[in-house]
Amino acid sequence: MIDLIQTLGSGILVGLVYALLGLCIVIIFKASEAFNFAIGEFLILGSFLFYILFFNESLPWHKALPLGVLIFLFFSYVLFFDIDLNFLIAVPLGIAAGY
Repeated sequence: MIDLIQTLGSGILVGLVYALLGLCIVIIFKASEAFNFAIGEFLILGSFLFYILFFNESLPWHKALPLGVLIFLFFSYVLFFDIDLNFLIAVPLGIAAGY
């Protein structure tokens, strides 16, 4: 019986993550008329930051979640709005572009 409850809970949570991802795709596509292929990267990086803070640093989840969100928002701001940290952007983009 406990396996059924755990499986149902896991399925519901995974379904909610997929629903949020789909909602992000629709909102970005309707607003910009362009498909953003980096949505999956945002999901993976944010969840990886939470994983590192929760399991490796042993922070409680109610502290790891907001801290992970803040760290991720800072790095996404740095990478996408270029606040005078060109060295963080130039090297990875140069490698990705093949220069």
